[in-house]
Amino acid sequence: MRNPKLYAAMKQVFGETPRIVNEGEPCRLVNVYAEYSFIPRTQELPALCTPGGEQYAVSCPFCGDMRQRLYISHMWDTEFVQNNCRYHCSERLMHCFNENCTSDPEYRHKLINSLREAMGSITEIDESALAEDSVVMQNELANQCLFPAETQLVNAPTTPKEVVNYLQERGFDPGQLARMWSVGWLPRYGKFSYPLLVVPVLQNGEFWFWQGRLVPINGKVDGPLEKNLDGKEYPKYYFPHGVKKAWALYNIDRACTYHTVFIVEGVTDVWAIGGEAVARFGKSLSGAQVQLLADKCYAKHIIIVPDGDDPQALAAAQEDAMRLEIQSVFASVKIAELPEGQDPGDLIKIHGKEVSTWLKSQAHSLSQARTIPTTFGNQGSL
Repeated sequence: MRNPKLYAAMKQVFGETPRIVNEGEPCRLVNVYAEYSFIPRTQELPALCTPGGEQYAVSCPFCGDMRQRLYISHMWDTEFVQNNCRYHCSERLMHCFNENCTSDPEYRHKLINSLREAMGSITEIDESALAEDSVVMQNELANQCLFPAETQLVNAPTTPKEVVNYLQERGFDPGQLARMWSVGWLPRYGKFSYPLLVVPVLQNGEFWFWQGRLVPINGKVDGPLEKNLDGKEYPKYYFPHGVKKAWALYNIDRACTYHTVFIVEGVTDVWAIGGEAVARFGKSLSGAQVQLLADKCYAKHIIIVPDGDDPQALAAAQEDAMRLEIQSVFASVKIAELPEGQDPGDLIKIHGKEVSTWLKSQAHSLSQARTIPTTFGNQGSL
């Protein structure tokens, strides 16, 4: 935890245990230029200079929020020193994502005073904490595993009919998957005795790892998957041991060249939308993926596309949208809700090549998103 004193003060003021968001991540210093001064002085930094990083979330008593949507940065009202110049971080590093209550001057003043009284004094943060680099060395991430030498492209003449039927039934053209995404297949691999799709994951122009997708035994979309020795079906997706999927976004190198970037769960969702989509390999963004988007997609429009067949997907998308808005580096952050029971991969059958256009028409801001009740904590009071 980067600011335990603020965390404890929030717990005291709001009467609940704050939720830690982006735990351990430093903020990003933006437009904070090196200052040299022979006379010690303090310079005020606006909130936009220290976006992102670890946040503490509580329920907002002003608007009756019960879902911990009031976020306060670990850099709130703190100071750090560089080159004999002391920088004071803004007391506005707080935001209520429920009703934007912190824009109310009277409420904000009351909240600031309550927190300062609880903390006793301004928190000092060591300059070294800001210098921490969350980016792992490139040579540690590239070539995390070997690419299977037996892999053949899915448009090869030897591709089993089960593989072709499965892809076509999902609305994908094997030829396009091979040409644009280099998707291949293996007749068997390790513990698997049936064909396995092989999806290479590249980032920064280098191969990082590959993801496998089990093909149903009968080649049907809803067909049975291979079973283990206990008679249970294997998970449909497979990652080689030791890969760092949380540090990667599938197709980020291509997507960051577009004005709009879609964020989806899996690789097949990316295939359905096209080159402007990235997959996070899971239901929510990791801290490293948030930082990657901030670095690669500066000033881009971001649209998060939650699966309509997962009841918890929209709530996860709203959380991700808040985390991205806190970065303050994107042109916009929106959510595109799908019809119930559908995921982005289903849209290719309905909209064909116009999937991305249709999704843009469905995108709306976080404040307009359908409310999903959650139970992050009880309402506190000042």
